[in-house]
Amino acid sequence: MKPQMEEYKIPESELLNGVLKGSKWYFDMKNYKEAELYLDKDNMKPDILTLVDDKRFQININQKNCKISIKGTYEIKKMNDGSTTIQLGHHPFKITSPYQKCAADLSEFLAGAVDISFDEKMQAMEMKEGESFPPTVPGH
Repeated sequence: MKPQMEEYKIPESELLNGVLKGSKWYFDMKNYKEAELYLDKDNMKPDILTLVDDKRFQININQKNCKISIKGTYEIKKMNDGSTTIQLGHHPFKITSPYQKCAADLSEFLAGAVDISFDEKMQAMEMKEGESFPPTVPGH
């Protein structure tokens, strides 16, 4: 029997969690395009990503036909010297709340490999679908 691979722990110094904790980011799920999400500080937008503390997040979707909450944990990596390359297959969000059909696309996007660009000056965050690991052999 093979020993289980230990989950890679990212050192605190390489994370933005401490900087971002307690922040609120606004977006409009109607503007969510496949594989891309843009968030900013415009509180006129209906949907909110709250980074509750340095580990947990909550997203409130306030659309006419979809009023739900998505919860989980996060690890947002710093960009090293301005480059946008991150650890291949890094999944910054782990969703712990039950599956919600009306936000299925958004949940699947967040649960996957996501590259996050954070601009402190503009107070904006952009998320794009990142590269995932190649699929593994079924059953392993």
